Amino acid sequence: MLTIGRVPTDIKTLVFAGICATSALTFLFLFAFGWDALTPTQYGLLYNKITKKYDDKIYEAGRHYVGVYRHFVPFPKTLVTIEFSHNRGATALPLETRTREGLALELELSFQYQLNKTTIPSLNAEFLTDYQDTFVRVARESVLQTASGYIATAWFSMRGDIATHMLTALNADLSIVENAIELTQIEQQNIKKSQFLQNATLVRALTNQTNFEAAANITMINANATAECIYWQNVAKMAALNYTQTAVAVAYAALKSAFNFSAAQLVEYLTIKAVKLHNTTRIVLSVDSNASSSSVSSSSSSSSLSSSPSSASIPRSALRRIQHEPESESESDVEPTSSLFLRLASRSNSSAVPRASSSPSSAAASAA
Repeated sequence: MLTIGRVPTDIKTLVFAGICATSALTFLFLFAFGWDALTPTQYGLLYNKITKKYDDKIYEAGRHYVGVYRHFVPFPKTLVTIEFSHNRGATALPLETRTREGLALELELSFQYQLNKTTIPSLNAEFLTDYQDTFVRVARESVLQTASGYIATAWFSMRGDIATHMLTALNADLSIVENAIELTQIEQQNIKKSQFLQNATLVRALTNQTNFEAAANITMINANATAECIYWQNVAKMAALNYTQTAVAVAYAALKSAFNFSAAQLVEYLTIKAVKLHNTTRIVLSVDSNASSSSVSSSSSSSSLSSSPSSASIPRSALRRIQHEPESESESDVEPTSSLFLRLASRSNSSAVPRASSSPSSAAASAA
């Protein structure tokens, strides 16, 4: 008697044993009923009962494992006799026709044929298992057509020649049938070849389409990456410019606060500094339009122009020109290479021109 603790183990064992027994019986059934045989005088083609199709492989005599749902369709390997007579077992009744002069004629004859192994698949594809009926029909028409071309007396004196003529004509007619079968098989192969070529072309077209789509995606990704890179570069440049301008603004604000400059004085200071630091040959600046056309030239380059915005007031709309020119050799206290001249148009008679010396008519700038 089984205990309660061993019941689950026994159930698992029984289930496992049942599965094993079922698998073994199924394997034995498939193995036992999956065989088929061909005699030494037969060829065979496999026929699938489920798909209703034949295999193209030709099997020779022997036992072969073909599976449960397939079996062999046999084809004769030896000579097969077709007989037209009243004998028992004959293929058909004697042939009836008339001679060339119209007399009734009854023919009893027989001939043999042998299937070509290589043409069995095409023969089966064209006629299935009714190929012999086709041979009988072709033979009847060929023999009757040949027999009706002789007179009655020839059947007594030329019977051997007539038989040879009938056999030649029959072989020719059967060859036509065989050629037609081969042509049909060739056409079927051409159809399959065209289908394969069509499928290959379709696959190539799909492959090219996939490649083009991949190339387009790559181009789009590269374009987006380039645009994104340019965007972030511009963002970085803009941020750097903002930081720089902010720093410059803070510095100018500190400068303005340190020297107690007004806005105009700060602008004038920056203007003088820019003029001083500029090293080109000529500078043209916009000045006050109310200034007269007279100009004041400095007589000495050793004097310095005051850079203090509190003591120098530069007209905003007067024409200023800073030019490097060679000086006279008589002036020994000036550098021989060049001197800086500042030409200023006076705002008016009462306008004050920035001066670095006590002379009221001249203002000198130092060459930085």
